[in-house]
Amino acid sequence: MTMPIEVLYRDGGVIAVNKPAELPTQAAEGIESLQSRLREELEREHEYLEFPHRLDRGVSGVILAATSKKVARLLSDQFASRKTEKRYVALVAGVPEFQSSASTSVSGEQSDNVWRDHLRKIDGVARVELCDENALGAKLAETHLEAVSPSKAGDCSRLVLRPITGRMHQLRIQAASRGHAILGDSIYATEVPEGGDSDTRIHLHACEITFHHPKTGKRVTVSCAADERFDLDRRSGSHPVEFED
Repeated sequence: MTMPIEVLYRDGGVIAVNKPAELPTQAAEGIESLQSRLREELEREHEYLEFPHRLDRGVSGVILAATSKKVARLLSDQFASRKTEKRYVALVAGVPEFQSSASTSVSGEQSDNVWRDHLRKIDGVARVELCDENALGAKLAETHLEAVSPSKAGDCSRLVLRPITGRMHQLRIQAASRGHAILGDSIYATEVPEGGDSDTRIHLHACEITFHHPKTGKRVTVSCAADERFDLDRRSGSHPVEFED
């Protein structure tokens, strides 16, 4: 039996839901997607239902939908101007380098807690590559590493990541390029990461999003806990280390 889509928040033309892993956000007519499932479960009470942002097919977690063109535009503008804030939980191979307290803005210098690269899309395929900042099509990608919880064996870690920019596959290529591929990532991992289990899905979950309510302007935070796949106790324990901005 297919479980219904979990609705996390609903107000002012905004619906936040928990997207299941392996379900595309949108798809062509006749192909099951989050959009088609949500329309069906809401009994088509909304003529308009669009997503101002996306999650990769394999990624689970909180995502926003708009029930009117006006709300969709207002939310899209927030994403474009970086007025939203997102956090992800990821399980990665090994233990990334980090500093006990570090933070850098988009224009600042690199640190272990700030992943800063330039990316560009590869023509003809759904993937990106690292490139020089002056390369054709180069776009800045910045992610802040907010917490690291290594497994007791040190073969994998649970990370909390806050992307400042929103590039395609940003977290996936940034983690892999630093030698800490996200478990289950079949695109950017050069080899099968250690520390995984029989679950071959990508271990990346959108755990929190903050946005401005389109009618009141107040900041709204919606959280969505990761499931048991992200539990390091299944991997012989962990030692958490957290950072402050």
